[in-house]
Amino acid sequence: MREFKWSPEQYAKLQPLKLVDYIVVHHTANADVPVEMVDQWHKNRGWAGVGYHYVVRRNGDIERGRPEHMQGAHVIGHNDHSLGVALGGDFTKYVPPEAQLSAAVKLVRDLLMRYPKAKLARHRDLQSTSCPGDAFPWDKFTEAVSRKEDDKVRLIIKGKPIDVDVRLINGRVYAPVRDLFAALTYQVSWDEKGRTVRVE
Repeated sequence: MREFKWSPEQYAKLQPLKLVDYIVVHHTANADVPVEMVDQWHKNRGWAGVGYHYVVRRNGDIERGRPEHMQGAHVIGHNDHSLGVALGGDFTKYVPPEAQLSAAVKLVRDLLMRYPKAKLARHRDLQSTSCPGDAFPWDKFTEAVSRKEDDKVRLIIKGKPIDVDVRLINGRVYAPVRDLFAALTYQVSWDEKGRTVRVE
């Protein structure tokens, strides 16, 4: 995940996030552009910088905007208690591609696991706007976010898949200790993109 680099002057203007009641989905209502361009658009509006916490690109890349512990600038009246996730594009005109939707599903699912009291909402659910656009497949998106079978994680030890019940729960990988005891002397790594634990 690529992170936006805040200047000290920009960062000093941000306010701490109070809590997370909502994960809010947006579209940029414009072209699919890097987070730096979104930052410029938002500075042109007089904001400190990019107002979304995450920007999901058409190819599935995720770019971090506002730090997660800081208030965003994405929903008037709700910025102090929500996280903003924007998909790059204008979904009043077309449906987001599958790679972009899939990446957004994984990101939102992870956020909801880390903030279990938060509700998933569209920008339009909280403010008078059409965002994220009428072509955005909201029902398909929310169904995919709530699907539980994707919580299962593959475990690979020295290139060999191991058949144990490993799960991603609240942003952490869990597995039965007994099944992994023999692997404790090895280096363990987590591949988020492939949802794979590797033990070398």
